[in-house]
Amino acid sequence: MISEMGSEICRLLILLTLLLSSYHKLCDWRGFAASLVEDFRVPKQSGIVSAIVIIAIEALTALMILSGEPWQIVGLYLAAALFLLLSLVLARVLYHKQRVFCQCFGRSRYPISSLDLLRNGIYFFVAVFAAIVDAAIALTWLEQAMLFLIALPIFLLTIHLNELQWLLQEQTHE
Repeated sequence: MISEMGSEICRLLILLTLLLSSYHKLCDWRGFAASLVEDFRVPKQSGIVSAIVIIAIEALTALMILSGEPWQIVGLYLAAALFLLLSLVLARVLYHKQRVFCQCFGRSRYPISSLDLLRNGIYFFVAVFAAIVDAAIALTWLEQAMLFLIALPIFLLTIHLNELQWLLQEQTHE
């Protein structure tokens, strides 16, 4: 039962990540498209189409995870593949020492760092764990809400790793 609950928390974490990521990109889809062209060298004529495709893939993957069996498992493995692909892109940016700002959850004030790569690595393993354990348990709405309340702060911590690092550095310099 504990592994199933853990799997459900992981599923909720991935779901939150995909839903909010696609939402923030959709809210500023022109800025996201411009970022793809400027920062990631996507050809200018493909920037808007690429942005729309990425947003659609994230949103559809979230819907797959929400839909239940058998699409939930497919969605979790697709999410893992997306996080792996994004990790490779981030690793390339870090390797070439490019100064690129993350657009995952809206425009960031901080350039991409190894913490973003760590976050995506965590999301990759979380998605794989949730798919493997396959929490096909029936939960009441109260149990589901409690698990969501566990997943939410984990999500918030992982998307704000750069800000937390900055805050901790500021505290040590005082």
